[in-house]
Amino acid sequence: MGKGLKFGLSLALSAGILALVFHAADSSAAEVARAVAAMGLGAWAAYAAAQLLQGWLRAVRYRLLLAGAGVAPLPGRGRMFGVTLARNMFVDMLPARSGELAYWALLNRGEGVRSADCVSSMTISILFDFLALAAVLAAAVAVPAVEAGGRVALLWGAGAVLAAVAVGGVLLIRGPGWAAALAARLPARARRWRVLSWLEEFMEKLAVSFQQVRGGGVLWKAAALSVGIRA
Repeated sequence: MGKGLKFGLSLALSAGILALVFHAADSSAAEVARAVAAMGLGAWAAYAAAQLLQGWLRAVRYRLLLAGAGVAPLPGRGRMFGVTLARNMFVDMLPARSGELAYWALLNRGEGVRSADCVSSMTISILFDFLALAAVLAAAVAVPAVEAGGRVALLWGAGAVLAAVAVGGVLLIRGPGWAAALAARLPARARRWRVLSWLEEFMEKLAVSFQQVRGGGVLWKAAALSVGIRA
């Protein structure tokens, strides 16, 4: 596919997304443009700076987790920042955080990082995002402006997120090892299937990657970065 065609398709896709946004908002392009212009240059500058800072902190966290998994050579800081910004765009554009898979694809295809290490850094980051969200919700309870009913709702929300993090943490970190052990007990005939053979090998590599990250002493640093990203 030529560069001109790619550029034309990108413009068409962007125009289509904008049209859907305007249709969903039941507003014209002129009304949206006036609302955007009314925000002022200072608000736009602050928003852009906050987005870039958040992206940089995410890139640092990803790189920290990849280093903990033993990835060598590590992607450069600039390259990691570019991958993170692309990941942020896809997460905002696609539903149910399916855009996270763009991080896996870009890092694996573009930077040559093993799939198991891509998945381990991606899933641990998602887990820490929810953990940081629970911490932010719990901290919001102390805000004087929050009413009693609001405090209860925030506490319930923080508790639900923490429960999801606990279950998700066990499944993500221990699950690959359990899946590999289960696959090893399957009949020899079933284990010769290409899909099952690939899945068993991938789960073993993923379990090793998780183990290396846990033993590398980087989890607390990644958790601290996650709170900064959410804040």
